[in-house]
Amino acid sequence: MEHCEAHGIDASMIRVLPGESTSYTDVMTTADSGRRTFFHDRGANARFTPEHVDMGRVSTLAPRIFHLGYLLLLDGMDAEDEEYGTVAARLLADVQSKGIQTSVDVVSEAVDRFAEIVGPALKYVDHCIVNEYEVERITGVKARDSDEAIVRPALVEAARALLTMGVSRTAVVHCPEGGQWIDSAGAEVWVPSLSLPEGMIVSSVGAGDAFCAGALYGIHEGWPPEQCLTVANATAAMSLCAKNTTDGVRSLDEVMEFARRYEG
Repeated sequence: MEHCEAHGIDASMIRVLPGESTSYTDVMTTADSGRRTFFHDRGANARFTPEHVDMGRVSTLAPRIFHLGYLLLLDGMDAEDEEYGTVAARLLADVQSKGIQTSVDVVSEAVDRFAEIVGPALKYVDHCIVNEYEVERITGVKARDSDEAIVRPALVEAARALLTMGVSRTAVVHCPEGGQWIDSAGAEVWVPSLSLPEGMIVSSVGAGDAFCAGALYGIHEGWPPEQCLTVANATAAMSLCAKNTTDGVRSLDEVMEFARRYEG
């Protein structure tokens, strides 16, 4: 909690569930290939439900964006709801009814539950930021060809499919090659990833989350799509330069300088 306070983060709404441990993930990375295996313990997150969200406080704070993650890892939120499809969808609908924009993140799960769990939530999502694997699982649109090369028109099609499925404002699909933005206002923007020198990449753990954070920051600030994607790409690239998920990311000024230095 002291760390949160030192960085100006209000931690007063964090809930502690007696008898439960904090969720954690052990990430094992193969040194020669960089392939990763995740061992995840849901801990208290498995019991996270709307009753743990103080909507009165949320309404009073009036945030611009309410971000929920990860769908497919929150047992209580992923549970079925007769009216909305899932409990998470019900919560997101409640948040939207307060005039607050919503955002979701999902996990790159191998089991095919995306349509069942993610689909209902998208009807109550303003901003959806996912990677090419996740968007394929959600929409059925394959973003890579038989040689595993990214297919740009397919990325556009997949992002448009997210809007068709209910996302009301912004759909962003990211991959190691770059980020594709589609929004309800008609913008269609692609920004390629930064070009990092050989040997600079240490670990890819957390890069997707860093991209999402950068994109959401830009959306929060009302930046144009290209600027949002530039910051998202740079934040992800900086994350690649550290062994853990946090040490590589610096201040916004440093992120922007990093983007200028290694622009592709």
